[in-house]
Parts: sequence; C-alpha cells; structure tokens
Amino acid sequence: MILALLLAAQTCYIDGGLPDHGCTPGEATDATLAQICNRKTKTVRHVSEKTKLLVAQLYGTPEGELVEVDHLVPLELGGANSLINLWPQPAEPRPGYHEKDELENRLHKLVCAGKMDLADAQGEIAHDWVELYYRLFPSLP
Repeated sequence: MILALLLAAQTCYIDGGLPDHGCTPGEATDATLAQICNRKTKTVRHVSEKTKLLVAQLYGTPEGELVEVDHLVPLELGGANSLINLWPQPAEPRPGYHEKDELENRLHKLVCAGKMDLADAQGEIAHDWVELYYRLFPSLP
C-alpha cells in the first residue's frame, strides 16, 4: 500500500539536507533499548540493492551522484529497513551523510547512557536531523 502511494506520487525531493517527509517520514522497529545498546548494526542491516535503486528512483537521483541510501531513523536507534525510512542522502552540501553518521553515533551513546530517551531521539532525528546536528555539534559546519 505505502509503496503504491509512493510510486503514484510525484518525485520525492531533498530540501536543506532533509528528505521529503511525505516519502520518508521515518520508521522504527519495536527493538528494545537493551537490544539497541547491545548489538552491532550490521546484524540488522538488510537493504537490498533493488530497494536502494528504488529509493534513488523515487528521489530522482541522477546516476553516478554521490549519495548513501540512508536510514532516516538510524539502525543505531532501532530504525527500520523499510522503504519509508530510506532516502538517498548526499555528502554535499554539508552537513551530509558523514555528519549524520556522527550524529547517529552521538545519539546512540546518549540513549544507551540514559541521557536521552529513545523515542525522543528517534523523533528528533526523523523530524529534522540537521537542526539536531547543529544543536549537538554547535561548533561544526
């Protein structure tokens, strides 16, 4: 159903480093805090090349453009491997996917240390990861 809606919609877009929330609202699994804090993300990363190509097509990503098909709600915070949690994140302009990776690691540490609520971290990164990045890394570009 969701896939049909996405395919019927106009091309998705990236605006200010953020994915189109109509196409990529983000989605989390029901993983517990204990599971999230005691596993490696490679054990839950299951995105096929076919799905990555579909994501690139939905966003109209030109072939050869340097992007990373990324999880909006990251696996480090219990993000799902579903289409509505994936988008083609560019490296440039900054902050891009390298900086989002830093943010994901920081949030994972904060959540697992009990300094941030998991649901809050998931919601904030899905809503506006760029604003959250600048809030947690104020001295970086």
